[in-house]
Amino acid sequence: MKNFPHQINQVPRLVKALLVFRQLASSRSHMEDDGILGDALARSGVYTFRRTAGSVEEDLNMEHAKPPDSQGTRTCARDLRRLFHLLGFVHSDNSLAADAGRLLHLSGNPLGDEARDVWRRALDGMVLTDAGGTSHPYRVLLRLVGECAAIPASLLGLCLEASDDSEAEFGRVCGIARAGDVAAALRQTGVSEHQMRNSAKILPALARQIGDIVVDRGQCHLGRDLAQQHGAAEPIRATASVAIAQRRPYRPGTGYMGAPRRETQERPRAVRDFDPDASGRRYREHQLCLERFAAAVPSGFETYQGHYDLLVVGPDGCLLVEVKTIRNDEARQIRLALGQVLYYEHFLVEPLYEGRGVHRVVVTDVKPQEDMIHLLERHGVGVAWLPANRASGLSPLAAGAFDALGIALPRGQRFR
Repeated sequence: MKNFPHQINQVPRLVKALLVFRQLASSRSHMEDDGILGDALARSGVYTFRRTAGSVEEDLNMEHAKPPDSQGTRTCARDLRRLFHLLGFVHSDNSLAADAGRLLHLSGNPLGDEARDVWRRALDGMVLTDAGGTSHPYRVLLRLVGECAAIPASLLGLCLEASDDSEAEFGRVCGIARAGDVAAALRQTGVSEHQMRNSAKILPALARQIGDIVVDRGQCHLGRDLAQQHGAAEPIRATASVAIAQRRPYRPGTGYMGAPRRETQERPRAVRDFDPDASGRRYREHQLCLERFAAAVPSGFETYQGHYDLLVVGPDGCLLVEVKTIRNDEARQIRLALGQVLYYEHFLVEPLYEGRGVHRVVVTDVKPQEDMIHLLERHGVGVAWLPANRASGLSPLAAGAFDALGIALPRGQRFR
């Protein structure tokens, strides 16, 4: 497994360290002196002492009394210098690169969109070379997360195991990751538990902070930001990695994948290439109906949206919601809704919540015809209607689902 710096993994602290490097850049000797650089990192608060004597100067005096190889400040200086060289933030002459200067300019919002793009560019281009060959460890990391379903976070350091960028080498590393067995990974790679922990300290942590990967219950998936960067296509594989990449927390007042909700427009505009609620006034009424329903969801539940309109996650089950506005096209809307909830359940809900129990409900802004309600119920889909200024209603399946989850609509009229 290739050696990689593992001292500091918080983006704001790394940006703060870049400021120290810039302050010392005027003197090449200072930049190359581990003692001077380490002391500066401590005085700036980038390096912190595990045990403190009181003031930073007192701590430094105690540190200077140790042998040079045992001084944590010197180790931190060496590691950060190497990390910044690998990322291309510091040139061979120890001057700062343009991307480092950009991060310093953006230090007031170190994890904003522009700053995250700088980090992504630097991480993607980073190479590691040893006797075995040259690899791009960040690219390997993202491939492992994307192709090894729900890889445990403890095995993310395997991105440093690939000796080169060949498909054969990735296949070998992916095989170790897919097993999901840390003890077996230690045997196959020949590294210690300490080395395995260190291997996962930096790159996975940076990937999480910039949104390229997310960790859910100890397992890792590609993040929404990365999925959007490559286009949020409809899924064709029912895996947890796909499912978690294509959802986001529900926020009232937004449309699909976080776009601000449009106000009333008469000019048609595409919103979803598979959703008929795609223009002006109708789209706005669709969103308002969704918001009326979401307002009835208790605050203790998790709520997400993505290709589906809403997913409500509770301790005892999930509720998958598809909202439809009906405008003299009831048959088409109900037909679409039935296909969508079945599709989303299989591809985007079951992979994440297998065994939790998924309730399916179509929410409309007018009461559907009884034949349409019976059609949905026959296929295990409940119906709720939430008109803006009239009584709401529930079909039996919807009523049972809401009762099970503790959701109460504003009005309680039920279809029989």
